[in-house]
Amino acid sequence: MTTNGSTQTDVTFVEVTAQPTLVVQFNFDQREIGELMGAALETVHDYLKTAQIQAIGPPFTRYLVWTDDQKRAESGFPVEWAVEGGGLVVASALPSGRVARLVHTGPYSGLMEAKNQVLDAIRNRGLTPDGGPIEIYVTNPYEETNDTKYQTEIIWPIE
Repeated sequence: MTTNGSTQTDVTFVEVTAQPTLVVQFNFDQREIGELMGAALETVHDYLKTAQIQAIGPPFTRYLVWTDDQKRAESGFPVEWAVEGGGLVVASALPSGRVARLVHTGPYSGLMEAKNQVLDAIRNRGLTPDGGPIEIYVTNPYEETNDTKYQTEIIWPIE
């Protein structure tokens, strides 16, 4: 149990395959990340609908850069095959390779603690993270309004 009452699975280390995605990339500061993610996901969702492309999994946010000087992320949906996108929507991919994985159940306010747990597990094994974490929003907050039931998978690529 975390400090806000959320629960988390143990961190596991697994291999994943690359997954084509359509995303909107954006710079952010911590105060506005939720609003920017929501806008990005809505933009990609609308693009998918207009282009008649089916998302093949839940939405996600991938943190590309997280330094004191710059924070950049992309939010979107996995798709079956690589497509170009249009406007703000661009093609991207979730990486293949070894990742550390944890499932967080509870409010999004507990995600930073969950990401820190994954990062600690990586470093405790003498491994090096490769880029930033990826949050996969397994539970749709429009369908499940009780945030204590939200499930978010956190994966963090490893070098």
